[in-house]
Amino acid sequence: MLATQNKIVVRAAFALLFGCAEGFACDGTIVNVASGSEVPFAEISSQIRASASVLLGERHGVVAHPRSAACLLQSLAEESGPTVSLVMEHLRSDQQSAVDLYRESHPEVAGGLGPALKWWETGWPAWKIYQPLVEAAWQQRASLRAGDISKADSDRLRNSASRDASAYPALVASWGEAMAEAHCGLIEAGRKVELGALQVVRDMSMAKAVESAPGRIVMLYAGRAHIRKDRSVPQHLGARKAISVALWETRDGRGPVDRAKVISDSKGRYDFVWFVGETSERPVCDRLRQGGLIK
Repeated sequence: MLATQNKIVVRAAFALLFGCAEGFACDGTIVNVASGSEVPFAEISSQIRASASVLLGERHGVVAHPRSAACLLQSLAEESGPTVSLVMEHLRSDQQSAVDLYRESHPEVAGGLGPALKWWETGWPAWKIYQPLVEAAWQQRASLRAGDISKADSDRLRNSASRDASAYPALVASWGEAMAEAHCGLIEAGRKVELGALQVVRDMSMAKAVESAPGRIVMLYAGRAHIRKDRSVPQHLGARKAISVALWETRDGRGPVDRAKVISDSKGRYDFVWFVGETSERPVCDRLRQGGLIK
């Protein structure tokens, strides 16, 4: 009875920390991409435990996505014991020592990690968006590992990454097209190759971090594009199995998301799509076109 009461108290504290109830954080609808059918949260949790790895892909800046990841991490840790590792795209390898030093000094309080890393200089959305996920890692005693390459390597590879990714021409080409689209078609062919190769190198780094992370279950939290089975991190995991779950907003600045189209486009890319959260933002290129800055 005492153990059950303690568990309830811990969950209540978790809800207070994250500003939501337990069911809210794990809310939303999860769809099996292959069948197109909705699945209960327990089923996806069971598949992740059997696989031992989950790749969770966000839309950067959607508040509900890290909170959903926090709920999933909590669930996996409660069911599997303190043997879960969290790898984040948002952390560079040269920041790992700072993460470890902060955690050693603050084993119970994760909130100060953002300021310790000078998060405002990283280019990622606000620290408060990702703090709930890091808080969950602290609460569950999950290891927190950096997934991205160092800043020095990023700067070094920006114009020469194609050499490091030369073994993956198809992946570089696919990433290059994605980068051209992200830049609203305003980059030249050579630059597409360079940027595409850089993303492949980053995928390789995240895959290596997943493979080397301690614990029985490893969660990679990254952008949706980095967890695609046909192009990204899964291509570099070797024999390690991983479940790929795309977090997808239910509504954006254009209105309700076309779920049927999302599922159709996700075939071969993700195992599951988790519809949760909203954003008021329109795609960058849409905003630039609306403002008359590009055609």
